Amino acid sequence: MTGILGWGLGLALAAATAAEGRLTVAVYNLAGVPPGALAEALETAERIFEKAGIRTEWVECPRSPEGLRQYPKCEAVVGLGTPSLKIISHTKARQLSGPSGALGFAAMSERNGFASQAFVFFHRVEEEAAAGNSYVSVVLGHAMAHELGHLLLGAGHHSRTGIMRETWLAGDLRRAERE
Repeated sequence: MTGILGWGLGLALAAATAAEGRLTVAVYNLAGVPPGALAEALETAERIFEKAGIRTEWVECPRSPEGLRQYPKCEAVVGLGTPSLKIISHTKARQLSGPSGALGFAAMSERNGFASQAFVFFHRVEEEAAAGNSYVSVVLGHAMAHELGHLLLGAGHHSRTGIMRETWLAGDLRRAERE
């Protein structure tokens, strides 16, 4: 299957693990993604999860811990087991030990093999968008959905097709954005 439907079906099993078909995610825009592009990316990821029967709620969080009080909704969900999605810059990505060439990764828990934090490398999203003739917001939205899929499905879960494919093929994102 192609398009958003095909990509969304890769997450269908996750619907059972999201409480009542709802997923709340604390979003940290640490790379300074322009607000319009971020909003479009969140809408893209939201559509993918909706196809899997999961409603998403995106909670904006501050760039630094000192700013937490200025984000009351974030302050309310942080520490309650809410997964986080951190969009990070090239400088920060070099400090982490993520997979080479990947658009992001999910940090696995030592205790249960499930992740609580997903990271997306914004500089790689921009590179992928340029190479694939796609919009940054489309690539970012799909990368976010993929990494959040790891939060729901567990360590190393990849499929042969769809959003959870380990390596996306040329044209996958262009087909997805048309549907």
